[in-house]
Amino acid sequence: MFKILVFVGLILTNVAPAVAQNTLTALGVTSGATVAYSVRQLSTSYTGPLMRIRNNTNNNLYDVWPDASGQFSTTSVISTADPTGTPGTKNGSTALSTITSSTTFTVAIWYDQSGNARNLTQTTNANQPTIISSGSIQTEGSKPFIRFYGTLNSSTDFNSLVLATALTTNGHVSVVNKFASGGDGFLLGHSNSLYYGWHSNNTNSKLFDTYASTSVENGNVWQNGTSVTAANAVFNTSLGINTIQPQPAYSGTAWDNIGRDRTYHHTSGGGGYAELIVFASALSTKERQSIESSQGSYSGITVPAASAPTSISGTTTICNGSSTTLTSTGGNYGFNVEDIWYRGGYGGDAYDNGLDAITAISESSGSSTTNNNTNGILNLTSTGTDPYFYMRSLGSFNPSTYKYVNVRYRVTAGTGGNMQIFFLNTTYTTSPNGSAAVYSPTLNSDGNWHTVSIDMSSSAAWTTGGNITGWRFDWSNNSGVTMDIDFIQLGTGVILDDASSINVSPTTSTTYYLNRKGPSVNTSSISQL
Repeated sequence: MFKILVFVGLILTNVAPAVAQNTLTALGVTSGATVAYSVRQLSTSYTGPLMRIRNNTNNNLYDVWPDASGQFSTTSVISTADPTGTPGTKNGSTALSTITSSTTFTVAIWYDQSGNARNLTQTTNANQPTIISSGSIQTEGSKPFIRFYGTLNSSTDFNSLVLATALTTNGHVSVVNKFASGGDGFLLGHSNSLYYGWHSNNTNSKLFDTYASTSVENGNVWQNGTSVTAANAVFNTSLGINTIQPQPAYSGTAWDNIGRDRTYHHTSGGGGYAELIVFASALSTKERQSIESSQGSYSGITVPAASAPTSISGTTTICNGSSTTLTSTGGNYGFNVEDIWYRGGYGGDAYDNGLDAITAISESSGSSTTNNNTNGILNLTSTGTDPYFYMRSLGSFNPSTYKYVNVRYRVTAGTGGNMQIFFLNTTYTTSPNGSAAVYSPTLNSDGNWHTVSIDMSSSAAWTTGGNITGWRFDWSNNSGVTMDIDFIQLGTGVILDDASSINVSPTTSTTYYLNRKGPSVNTSSISQL
């Protein structure tokens, strides 16, 4: 018998539905959404417009694409829309500002970015919600906001955006919205008098009341990332994030529109939406918190900050030849924050670049193109077989202590091949030298995130040439590769995986370590037996 020691981290710095889904990269999740609507671009795979708007004066229709920062704004490119057609082609550079003037525009289509083409539409002009009023984009929290002005208890006077077919299975619903003070409305509505599973009570400031379905009332609810019971969820009259996981997902959760409730509780007074995402099944805690963190950061809403796991569950004493599963528990994730598992050491990294900024990159080869650095993820493309960049003057690190360069990466195009590190020290100070080079194992090119640990001590020169000061990072040896890099780390231990749980089968007493990493998040170790 032998023991497994595990270590968890303490925070140091700030912090399956239908086919053809787009990965919602802006939210940091890989689960495919049933529908996804927003005033910002949610997926790098989605290249269509955010919405179709109508000029209230002459009824002209325009499709509006994300601006350079990925949101609806006066600099968004527009194109004249075919009233009977799907989104037109983005062409030219005509900006939204050229047509707004003092005009009011309403929303005719809120496009689905999930890849499932379940657009929210409204063909009756009088029933369309407002996005631009008298030339000004409507905002909440300084971000675009779609406002609804319905009249209570009316069969005709309401604003709504409608699905072609009702969604009946809703396992995870994430909404950035606001109800008007003194106004009414449900998070999700239905035009049929038999369906009111998302019933609220504005008079008692209840997001859900006793008329809501059992699935909603028994579901898990978070407001601005904090868990509340459905009975205590507040009818929010300030911009907020409402996350609901009905239980079960398929009973009493049907909805076919936003803005209208049968002939009764229509969204009124200028309440409305900035974002609405639905998944068929409940998401994991990590993905839920990643979405809430992204929504909070974008919308200016405070949510719980990322924090270290509080413990690791799993058997700590096992027999030789057996295995156990270690699971991270407690704490909070944030946007793109991952659990990182190590074997053999952690105790703080000598150097850790989360690539939230690329200031450490001093120069690069002509065959390495930096496409963008978004949300702490560096995206690169190789145009030759020797793509690299230098990371000089990083510090002075004892090579006998720090032996591993750990990288989290994702190959999204091409075959990654191998990484190579040409290290710099007091002996090798400027240019690459074959004696100061170490290859990584072959990279996985399946399009998913992976980690790789490069054992720098496999080069005899690693410990004989003085302290390490930096390196040249050859991130591939193939042309036509597009890669995302999350972090580059010089540490004492080997990374085993980036996951909430790992299965281990040690043959001797082994210490495992756990910390969390993400944009502006890095944790150090505390021990737990």
